Amino acid sequence: MDMFQKIERIGPAQFQAEIKLVNGDGNEKITTRTYERCNSIFAAYKSLITALRGLHDCTITLYTNHHQLSVELFHERSKNTTLANMLDDITAINNLEIKNGKGE
Repeated sequence: MDMFQKIERIGPAQFQAEIKLVNGDGNEKITTRTYERCNSIFAAYKSLITALRGLHDCTITLYTNHHQLSVELFHERSKNTTLANMLDDITAINNLEIKNGKGE
């Protein structure tokens, strides 16, 4: 399954997160949510975690425009943050694997 994440600043401490899920049959599901009083990494993690809650037993190829999230997920994994721990929990419970869509 492919997941396309787009994080966009829409105001001071306001971000819009769009997640598009595309399954093997080409069916798409798009969700958009606005996060307020936060930074962009919070919006990136929370939108990813929320999207993963409905998925089970699959591999997700993630394409994201958020550089820091990509760094934390695929290069310099941070185990000391609550959001990283929440992501680890949801992937373990739902038997999910996240792969880098950029091929890095």
